[in-house]
Amino acid sequence: MSYPVQSALACSPGIVAVIAALREELAPLLSSLRAKKLCCRHKQKYYSSTIRGQRVILVRAGIGFENVTKALNFLNRISKPELVMNIGFAGALTGELEIGDVVFIKESIKWPECTKVQLKFQPISLQKFHGNFRTYPAVSLTVPRMVSKSKLSKLDVISKSEEEWVVDLETFHYARRCQDMEFPLVVVRSITDTLGDEFSFNLEEITDKSGHVDPLLAFRLTMQRPALAPHFWHLWRVSTKAATNLAKATISYIASK
Repeated sequence: MSYPVQSALACSPGIVAVIAALREELAPLLSSLRAKKLCCRHKQKYYSSTIRGQRVILVRAGIGFENVTKALNFLNRISKPELVMNIGFAGALTGELEIGDVVFIKESIKWPECTKVQLKFQPISLQKFHGNFRTYPAVSLTVPRMVSKSKLSKLDVISKSEEEWVVDLETFHYARRCQDMEFPLVVVRSITDTLGDEFSFNLEEITDKSGHVDPLLAFRLTMQRPALAPHFWHLWRVSTKAATNLAKATISYIASK
């Protein structure tokens, strides 16, 4: 079977795949690059663009390990990428990080096991990121669902560390799968909530079974719990800032390859 993605990339010597879980994480990048939609499979959307002559596939994959696997397997079938960039939002687990800061992940630990696995990440120079935002190296704690950051920050592995730490839902899974598939990997995150911020709802309440945020579910939740409206408004504002910085960081990194 021939896919639109495969046809579009048939003559390309090397592809950079940029994968995000959520529409909100990817939207400013799609807009900046004027990306062309190629196809939609299993609610995952695929787009194509170029950055200084470099062919780029952009993927909105959805949340969770199953969506990570689907996206990487599909990319492997159509055109094995020379680099995978996983971009997205993260919460800060250390006090130095602020909303809109951009971090690149140099190590990932899966919680609650908290066992370190030597996963291969591409080495990154901070000079490759250009923009009016702060940039840090960081360690990612990958969790299966949203957990209190104040609780996580007290874990010995974090409280006794001198590194910057963030929490997210996918880094470990991308690192493990890319290592198995021998894909070079860069993981970039932008901070949407600081150590003192806590969500007053569960992400599962506004996502469908395929791991995608459903605006209708978010609307219904707000109708049921009106006190969430200001929280959603704040989250939208900080997410917009974080996603804009993600787009700038991604473009500057690929352009400097």
